[in-house]
Amino acid sequence: LEYLDLPYQFGNDWICLRSDGGIVDVQYSQGDVLNGVNMGLRGMILGDKVAAMKNLRTLSISYNEFSGSISPQISNLVQLENLYARLNSFELSIPDEITELTNIVNLDLALNSFSGKIPEAVGNLEKLELFSLF
Repeated sequence: LEYLDLPYQFGNDWICLRSDGGIVDVQYSQGDVLNGVNMGLRGMILGDKVAAMKNLRTLSISYNEFSGSISPQISNLVQLENLYARLNSFELSIPDEITELTNIVNLDLALNSFSGKIPEAVGNLEKLELFSLF
């Protein structure tokens, strides 16, 4: 078996996962919560289809194996209030685009391998109550 697509339903959102764990498609995206906590997911997060989920308020992807960087497309999630991405394998720097999430309240990026500086404009996010890196 080389390739297997498995559909998972998160609220009203259907996500198809490849056998290697990468997100490949969002078939239905009217919900406001995407919960993929502790599902053994790996690869890159936030492809074009996830970034198009304009109504997404909570993206919860903690305790997985996502790697690389958080995509600059994160800024497309204009309604996002909660980003929980604790304990993955993200590396490189936190993208400046994360500071465009003007509705963000909880930003949990703890226990990853980020390098570089924290974008200074994080301090300008008026609704931010939790910002965790450790």
